[in-house]
Amino acid sequence: MSDLQVLTLSKGVPAQYADLNLLTSNNGRFVDGPVFVSGIDKAVQDLIRGLLTVKGTNALSPNYGTFISSLINAPNLPQINSQLLEQIRFLLGYLNSFNVGQPDSERITDIISIQSKQETRSISLQITLKTADNAVSTVVIS
Repeated sequence: MSDLQVLTLSKGVPAQYADLNLLTSNNGRFVDGPVFVSGIDKAVQDLIRGLLTVKGTNALSPNYGTFISSLINAPNLPQINSQLLEQIRFLLGYLNSFNVGQPDSERITDIISIQSKQETRSISLQITLKTADNAVSTVVIS
């Protein structure tokens, strides 16, 4: 089932700010309504949105999200690496139960790799995932 596109990706890196992709014509009118994503693009958007949503801020689903946004600016990667992995595992379990019945192309089944890297003032994560239909994508969050 498709979903509204709220994130734009460039080489696997999400734009800094989420935005609904509403195409407009020269006269300022909407063209064809909002853009929707499906397949692996929806799976990637679900992952990014879940990782960057602060757990407890969604009143309809208080267990949705993670505390990764508070960890990204941590000064020392080795001290928080296990917490990052724990948050990612929790979210994947949540998404797995939430997306039951969705098409195989929209369900993440495996994390192929997670690489974390200490930047000057933050931490970046590179996550390579696989969906149930064996499509693979890489996402970078920093």
